[in-house]
Amino acid sequence: MRRDQSAGPVGRGALALVDEERTWVARLRAGDARAFEEMYVAYYQPLCAFATACIGSRESSEELVQDVFCRIWQSRHSWYLTEPMVRGYLFNAVRNRALNYLKHQKIEFRFTQWEPPSREMVGAHDAMEVAEFAAAVRCALAGLPPRCREACSLRWQFDLSYREIATTMAISQKSVEGLITRGLKLLRIALRSFA
Repeated sequence: MRRDQSAGPVGRGALALVDEERTWVARLRAGDARAFEEMYVAYYQPLCAFATACIGSRESSEELVQDVFCRIWQSRHSWYLTEPMVRGYLFNAVRNRALNYLKHQKIEFRFTQWEPPSREMVGAHDAMEVAEFAAAVRCALAGLPPRCREACSLRWQFDLSYREIATTMAISQKSVEGLITRGLKLLRIALRSFA
């Protein structure tokens, strides 16, 4: 209470904003598209600027912020805030998306940098066959659906456990198992000629 009194008019303005944001949440839960639009207009640009500072790409930042708003709209009827203000929730959600985006970019970079074993490791006569197989594996992995490819890469290339993959991808372990099982089936089909 002391903080609000010392803040004077600014403190009252902040309280008015909190009240307005609480109203947005209640109106959104009731399906009020106008409340969603007001929230979007109020926070879209600052969130894009924040996301751009985190990941360095304006275009990807806009997609990331739009995804946050899209998910809010999709779950509007059950949307519940643990944050005291919508603003805090939105910046936290964008921050989490930015971190996931950066993790994904790092994984993709490592995946594209993977090289087959050297000639010294395999022997000169097998090098050509290994190189062909490695190219076929890269091609087959690249052809997997994106989430499936990410899970398989984390498992086989980076040796993460199912639990670690679930945490990294923000999905359940059951979902990870499903993605890897699907990936194995698709890879077996794609690499049948090497059997």
